[in-house]
Amino acid sequence: TLYRHILGRRPTDVETGQASAFLSSYRRAAGDDDKNKDPGISEQLAWQALCRVLLSATEFVYSE
Repeated sequence: TLYRHILGRRPTDVETGQASAFLSSYRRAAGDDDKNKDPGISEQLAWQALCRVLLSATEFVYSE
């Protein structure tokens, strides 16, 4: 859904894998910052970061 809203298309299989890896890595990193943090916060931060990545993609910035 995120790709369709931001880029106007479905993600490729490669992009799906990359996004999944990004979210997992970001969740781990966000959770490591503060051991007492609610796991839901790490999840939210990961999705926010992925949104920022897609919004800064050349495909979005220069789309017509």
